[in-house]
Amino acid sequence: MISVRNLIVCTGLAAVMAACAGGGNDLPNHFEGSWKGAWNGPETSDGGAVSWTIDSAGVIKGTMARNGNLSGNFAGQVNQDGHVTGTVTYQTSGNFDIDGQIIVHQGTLNGGFTYTWLGKGYTGTWSFTPQGNTTGTTGGTP
Repeated sequence: MISVRNLIVCTGLAAVMAACAGGGNDLPNHFEGSWKGAWNGPETSDGGAVSWTIDSAGVIKGTMARNGNLSGNFAGQVNQDGHVTGTVTYQTSGNFDIDGQIIVHQGTLNGGFTYTWLGKGYTGTWSFTPQGNTTGTTGGTP
């Protein structure tokens, strides 16, 4: 037979467990907003303009130009620590698969990354400034 005391304890424990389970990521995304900047790939003398919009879940959509006039669509993800993964799709010169890091410091977004292009790996850096309503103030792993 279940006592009233045990029933109250079990009900309370179930309520606490349900509250702790939650759903999703309740942390703010430090990178959320619109960002514009540039990237540089010193090994290939490549680079160009970058424009990203990062949503509250860390989904990145935007563009990344190369060689000054070739623009590609960027689709990726950034986590709370600033780890970025994504792909830039260029129509005529092959895609870039990107794995990198970003941090927000004093209102700017900076970092480095590696990219694979035509089966070979290269390094690059990027730097962004906020555009419009950008919430990022601090974040990422330096």
